[in-house]
Amino acid sequence: MDAAKHTPGPWFMVDDHAHRACLHIRTGAGEFDSDVASVYEAPGEPGQQDEDGKWQNDPVRIANARLIAAAPELLANLQFAVKLMRPIFGGSAQVEHMESVIAKATGSAA
Repeated sequence: MDAAKHTPGPWFMVDDHAHRACLHIRTGAGEFDSDVASVYEAPGEPGQQDEDGKWQNDPVRIANARLIAAAPELLANLQFAVKLMRPIFGGSAQVEHMESVIAKATGSAA
């Protein structure tokens, strides 16, 4: 497998109510850890503020941010699964599909 070119995990979802319903994906759970990504509301989706003026996040945005935060672990586990499955199942359609997903995530050739 190629060496990772992405920011190493684990990544954490950080809810920052101060910035218009923005969820941050960071290298740590603290305020000053490096941002990997930010998830904002979808176009045409108005942000909502609560009675204290804090921006609220909708369930879809939270789910998207959780999925992004889990990406390094998902990739590592998929790579491990392929390493275990290839000797048993060879070039089965499922193994080849898993390898194509890894290539999509890493930007390498399948």
